[in-house]
Amino acid sequence: MPTNKSAAQYAQEIIEKLAAEGVSAFIEKPQDGKDNPDDDFWEGEFILRVPAWEAKDGSLSRSAVYEFIHSKLAGRGDAGYVVGLPGISYCDVYCYYPLSVESGEQLLSSDLQVWGAGSKLEQFDWSEAVEGDDSAWWNGWDLPTELEHLPKRVGTLALVLSYTIVPLPAPAPFTEQELIDKIKTLKVGSGLFCHSTAPNDRWTLRLSESGGLELHKAGDQSVTPITAANIDDKGRLVLGDHILKHRCWGY
Repeated sequence: MPTNKSAAQYAQEIIEKLAAEGVSAFIEKPQDGKDNPDDDFWEGEFILRVPAWEAKDGSLSRSAVYEFIHSKLAGRGDAGYVVGLPGISYCDVYCYYPLSVESGEQLLSSDLQVWGAGSKLEQFDWSEAVEGDDSAWWNGWDLPTELEHLPKRVGTLALVLSYTIVPLPAPAPFTEQELIDKIKTLKVGSGLFCHSTAPNDRWTLRLSESGGLELHKAGDQSVTPITAANIDDKGRLVLGDHILKHRCWGY
C-alpha cells in the first residue's frame, strides 16, 4: 500500500483485509444535522467503522486491536508482530513481555508490549519495549509523518494489517564482566539500579574494593557479594528467587 493513496483507498483495502479475517467493517459518512464532520471523532469526511473493534464511545479499541495481534502471535514468546508500510521510515514490533514468557503461564493480550523506538527491525531492543497505554491512544497511536494526511483510525489499521511475524532474538544474558564494565563507566561510588523486595528500599550494584560486584541495600545497610553464580539459566541477575536485573529492564 503506497503512501500516496487517499484515505478512502486505504479504508477500502482495510475493509477487504478485515473481511478476510471475518471482521465486518464499512465506511460511514456524517448525516446532515446529526453529525459534525469537524468533530475529532470523524477525523474527516467519513469514519471507518469496525463495530467489533470499537469501544462503547465508538472509538477504536486498543484492547481489541491487541487481541487481534495476540491471535496472530498465538502465544509465541520468541516471535514479534512487525508492522510497517513500504516507503515509510517506520517499524513497530509487538511482542510478549519476556518475564511473562519466562513464567511459563498462558500468555494473554495484556502481556503484549510494543517497540517503536526505531525505523528498522535490526534496531529492536527489548529494553525499549513498553506496555500499551490507553492514555496515549485515541483511535490508534500517533502516525508517522508519511501517513499524517490520514485519519488516525485509518492509518493505524493500515499499519496493523500490514504485518509479518518474525522470530526475535532472545534477551541477551548478563555476564559478570559486562556488569563490571558498565559500572566502571559511572561516577566513582555510583552503581546500577537493582529491583528490591520492598518498594522503598534502594538496592544498587556496585564495585567492591577488589573490583568485583556487590549488592548494597539501603534499608539494612548490608552488602552482599555478587558473582557469576547470581546469573541464572535465563541470563538474569538474581538473588535467590528474586530477580535483581533483567535485560528487558535495561540498566
